[in-house]
Amino acid sequence: MNIEIKPLSPHIGCEIIGLNLERELTGAERDDVMALWIKHGVLVVRNGGSSPEAQLRFSRLFGTLEPHPVRELHVQGNADLISLTYDAQDPKKNSWPINEVNGELRAGYLYWHWDTAQMPVTCRGAVLRPIRLPKAGGLTGFIDRIQAYDRLPEALKQQIEKLEVVYQMEINPALHKFGRPEQIRTIKTTPLQESIRARMKTDYPAVVHPMVFVQSETGRKVLNFCPPHARYVLGMDPQESDALLHEIARYATDERYAYYHHWKPNDLLAWDNWRVLHIAMGVSPDDTREMQRTTIMGDYGLGRYLDPARDKSMMTARYVE
Repeated sequence: MNIEIKPLSPHIGCEIIGLNLERELTGAERDDVMALWIKHGVLVVRNGGSSPEAQLRFSRLFGTLEPHPVRELHVQGNADLISLTYDAQDPKKNSWPINEVNGELRAGYLYWHWDTAQMPVTCRGAVLRPIRLPKAGGLTGFIDRIQAYDRLPEALKQQIEKLEVVYQMEINPALHKFGRPEQIRTIKTTPLQESIRARMKTDYPAVVHPMVFVQSETGRKVLNFCPPHARYVLGMDPQESDALLHEIARYATDERYAYYHHWKPNDLLAWDNWRVLHIAMGVSPDDTREMQRTTIMGDYGLGRYLDPARDKSMMTARYVE
């Protein structure tokens, strides 16, 4: 490929310059992009394409796209493309709530997580494209869970090697136990949030994921922990479980190793959800931010429902964070 590659940070990600996604890529180009994704975890293409078609083409390099079940989020009826919006002037469009985070109001704030941890089948990744950028803020942050595992003390690595964590959907951030800001509460919800709240127990029963798994392409181990929806370590004393997960959360969300993306028009950003934690920093409640997103289907094969009577085929909903 006749492109330029630059690191996004010392810890994760690379920037691709000169890749035109308004055209079909060659087989060699597709292979090169996939290799960069496996190596770096986060890819940013600058000015690669401004159209939905470019975003969809980029997304399909990494796998089959997953239609989103919430039709209200679809872009012009396209189930492969959703709109994630906060608009101070048109609240009916808003996808995400307003939270107070350590005394500051933020619309669309979601702290460190990987998507669909509350489901037994975890999506492979996602691609974001900005439509309307805020006057300030709106950053998206990323932390590499492979490097997070590597930073663990050896004794802690051995302790968690065979452990599993139980997750269950909880959209009220004040009720989350691990890795969250010291002070956080929801000030204003949205109809989408209330719809999810009404069906949390029926559509999102408890699931189990291993705390460590191996990246199949490289053999590297991944710290497989998602703070927001984590409940407890399966089979462990509750107090011991809480203490361990608080410790793991400190390593997993260590912001000294984060990359924060400052969005520019026509950016296309892809991340590997099986490897990366991400955070949406949100915007001021009087600002506006609109992003369009695709979700890449996948199943790393290690998640399951806590209730053995439930089967993955019984899944009734997906929720993209």
